Amino acid sequence: MRTLLLVGPLIVTLLLLGQVCRAEEFGLGNTMTLKSAYVTPLNKPVRPSDFILQAEDRPTRSVLATASFLQGRLVSEGEVAYTGTDSRSRLLRLALTGTHGRLRYGINYRTAGKFFINTPDQTMREVWGEWSVGIARFRSSMTETHDNLDKEPDRSRVMHTQERMAVTVAPPAWAEVGLSYTRSFTSSSLDPLGVSPQRTRLDTLEGTVTYPRSTWQARFSSTYSLNRDWLIPGGETVGLAHALSASYSPTKALNVSPSISLREDRQRWSGVQSETRSGSLSLTYAPDATFTLRASGSYNKTRSSDGLVDLSRYDAKAGVSWASQAKRFRKSLSFEAGYAHSLDRINRALSADELSGLLHVQLTWF
Repeated sequence: MRTLLLVGPLIVTLLLLGQVCRAEEFGLGNTMTLKSAYVTPLNKPVRPSDFILQAEDRPTRSVLATASFLQGRLVSEGEVAYTGTDSRSRLLRLALTGTHGRLRYGINYRTAGKFFINTPDQTMREVWGEWSVGIARFRSSMTETHDNLDKEPDRSRVMHTQERMAVTVAPPAWAEVGLSYTRSFTSSSLDPLGVSPQRTRLDTLEGTVTYPRSTWQARFSSTYSLNRDWLIPGGETVGLAHALSASYSPTKALNVSPSISLREDRQRWSGVQSETRSGSLSLTYAPDATFTLRASGSYNKTRSSDGLVDLSRYDAKAGVSWASQAKRFRKSLSFEAGYAHSLDRINRALSADELSGLLHVQLTWF
């Protein structure tokens, strides 16, 4: 039944797109657009570490179709994109969004092969609805994702199903308060020999308070979670987490973002409790479109009550990027350096210091 709920609206989307060509006969004010694009990798300052994640600088070819009917109250969109000749380098995306008074609703479908650049090897289906009244907004959604689209025999296929309900109250010139409940399931299939299957359920209740202002924003969140592992008798873990983050931009060129968090987890079957404390600070300076300076630092410490875990880690990174704006001959230069120190007080042989540096030079001729 859940699969029908997710796939059924996709069929409706395709039928509606097929009716666009005849819609003008009925005077519904419907429109349709078709757009083709050929996109090369962006030549702008980026973090040098981003280049490591790219297998190669491949262009993206895409065709995007958008249809609007019922005076714009129903909008559908479809996209096909390729980053190579292999079918596993393909993206297919469909979406439908409707509006009826204070009610908004929609469906989303996306599937990308294992060689596609963004979010590869994943299929996603989503159904959502949102209702606004006064300063309050209610939203409900159901999302299903799974990987291993090619059913490779040497790894499992992991499916995530998430059901979420949330309410947000945003009075004018004051804080935005939110409360949400999420129930998610994780299960694996096609498990090869020697790989443990997964069967878990996670229930999460989260409250947030956000202060948005013109030059700064602060957000506080508190989360209670209950994680059940159905393959372990009595395998339940209770978690409580608090986090505070902020963003400050005194000018358009400068942004400073600090954050701190505290999390406690307790295993009900063993009584073992673990505590994790973390903090971070990042700075970005971009006076124009050609130059970017980034610096960041973070700290993380985890300790368990049974004395088997006592870990801490420090990270620091700094990088600078520059790119020319010439139309035919473009040049970009990026450099990033980092240092990390991890300390294992239980097994000091696992402690380590890491020093890294990366230089990337790119020349492009059109």
